[in-house]
Order: sequence, then structure tokens, then C-alpha cells
Amino acid sequence: MKKIFTLTALFIAITFIAKAQISTEQNDEGKALYENDVLFDVYYGYAIPGVFLASINALEGGTNYAGNPYSPKTSVLGPVGLRVQYMVSNSFGIGIDANYEQKTGTWQGSEYQTDENGNGYYVDSEGKYQVTKLKVMIRGSWEFVNTERFNMNWANSIGYKAGKRTFIDPEDDLGLSFSSGLVPVAIRSALGARFFLTPNIALNTEIGIFGGGLLVGGLTYKL
Repeated sequence: MKKIFTLTALFIAITFIAKAQISTEQNDEGKALYENDVLFDVYYGYAIPGVFLASINALEGGTNYAGNPYSPKTSVLGPVGLRVQYMVSNSFGIGIDANYEQKTGTWQGSEYQTDENGNGYYVDSEGKYQVTKLKVMIRGSWEFVNTERFNMNWANSIGYKAGKRTFIDPEDDLGLSFSSGLVPVAIRSALGARFFLTPNIALNTEIGIFGGGLLVGGLTYKL
């Protein structure tokens, strides 16, 4: 939750700065972006944990068939990504958006076994869920606000997604066990902003759906 609060605060701060910047520069011909500029955005974001991690977290406080606590643990890495954008004009850019994301959950499950006398008993056996996603997308971005220190954009992307989803459930604690690939198509639509600290370095943030984090933020370098 700290990640999303931090990134939300960053987006709000940039928005307020933008309003002040636009009001003071509305008659200024200077722009942050021009035709033939090349931008490099590095970013990290918040991804919704999803139903599988929520199901694992719901095991907290319970015990497995062996009588031991489930002790669930979940984690989300990313998305961490890189965008490269070439400005075709002062207001439109094309480029590539690539990002990586991983979600992992574990819990102390149980497994039924029998001894040499045929007596049954349960032993601990770790349950695990993991999904990895690598997305590489072609991106078009309309930079509809472009002042000397600030720009806002609406971007849409489409491309390829690679990855795998695995659920190992030893004793059907959650009623799931599978291993499969992912749908190989990635799409994204997002509203973003950059505030330039210098002519070549900016803070960036973006709110979007699909193809990456719900909210991301990072640094931009302009050639």
C-alpha cells in the first residue's frame, strides 16, 4: 500500500505543479518536447495483487490438515519498465514500452501419506503460486499539453506478452493446481505526465489500464 500512496502523492503533486506552470507559461512559446526528440522513461509501479494472491492471504489464521498454521506470504514485483519514445512531431510520439512483473504467494499446505503399516497421516508440504509477465508493446502517445516544463499525454499500446502461471496446491487447500502460459497479447491505455526539472531530466507518472501497473512513476531523460 505504501507504493500506491507514494505514487498517488507524486501524481497529485505533479498535477498541481502543472496547473501553476501552465498559468505562468500560457503565453510562452517554449515547449518541453519538439519534433525529433528522443525520450527514455524508466518507471516502477503498483499492480493490483489479484484474486489468487487474495485467496492465499485469506488463509491467514487457519491451519492445514497437519494441524500447523498456513502462514501465507505474498509479494508483488513491478511492473518495472522502460519506455523509449521518438517525437514524430511536437505533439505526437511513437516508441516501445517494455515491462516486467512478478507475483508470488506461498503457504504451508499439507500432504497425505501412509506408513509401512498402512496408517495415514498428514505432513507439511509447501503450496506456491507464481505468475511472471514480460510485455513488449508498440506505443503511440499524443502529447496534448506541451509547455516548457510540463507535458501531459494520452498513450495507447499493443504488443506481445510472454509469461507463465503456476499454482501448486498439495492437498487442494484452495482447490487449484495448474501450470499454463498466458494470452500472448498485451494492450494498454494510459494518461501520463512529465514535469521537467531541467531541460533534459523529468519526473514521470502514469495512470493506466492493462499492460502494466495501475499507477507508475519514475524518471525521464530526453536526448
